[in-house]
Amino acid sequence: MIKRLICKLNIEGDDARCIRGDMLQGVLMEHINADYARELHLQGLNPYSQYLNLDRDGAYWVIQTLTQQAGQEIIEPLSSPDFTEFHLERLNKQVLISEKKQSFMLMKDMVNRFYFDKGERVLSICFLTSTSFKSGGEYVFYPNPRLLFGSLMRKYSTICEGITEEDSDTLDSVVENTKIISYNLRSVYSEIGRIRLPAFRGTVTLKLSGADSLINYINFLLRFGEYSGVGIKCSMGMGAIRILEKRERGVYKT
Repeated sequence: MIKRLICKLNIEGDDARCIRGDMLQGVLMEHINADYARELHLQGLNPYSQYLNLDRDGAYWVIQTLTQQAGQEIIEPLSSPDFTEFHLERLNKQVLISEKKQSFMLMKDMVNRFYFDKGERVLSICFLTSTSFKSGGEYVFYPNPRLLFGSLMRKYSTICEGITEEDSDTLDSVVENTKIISYNLRSVYSEIGRIRLPAFRGTVTLKLSGADSLINYINFLLRFGEYSGVGIKCSMGMGAIRILEKRERGVYKT
């Protein structure tokens, strides 16, 4: 089961913009079971993502879990009525949570909705937070389709199927049938602790070709990515994406 918890934070302006994803991960770790927190540190790929989303309505901390255990260990304590505020030590600020909203989706429902329905052949992806990939020991801060879909395939197969390698033939087919037709991107740096990682933000529009089954698979991967994040450090606030609706294409800015 996939779960999402959205916490509206009572913080504005420069104070909100000073909050980083790694700070919020620290808050998360402080409020979950210590044994499970240690278990997460030993895993190669975390079964959750989290990030701060700043929009016109305010600051929202979004936490998403991809397995039943992660939902129980992470979402449940953070959704508790007792969790109403937290302290950010590095900023020396107390942050109040003014509102919470929780939702969930069964994986089989996501598969039925996005894999077996007719998928869209033109998709626009908004990279809500700083996104980066790592390949050959170097950071890649551009949405290369092979790195983008390779990341999503590995996340899904590792977390949901227990398989640590993506299907190289399927990935080749996805890449061959994916074309970037427009983009509005900018390079940024993402601060994780004392490290500044090269990254990007913005929007990309993809045009897909090939058989309907392949189109549906790509649609499914991207919808899964709205929960898992894409690329590196998704548990630290990076790699958050949203698929734009048709009415938003060309007008959505980050």
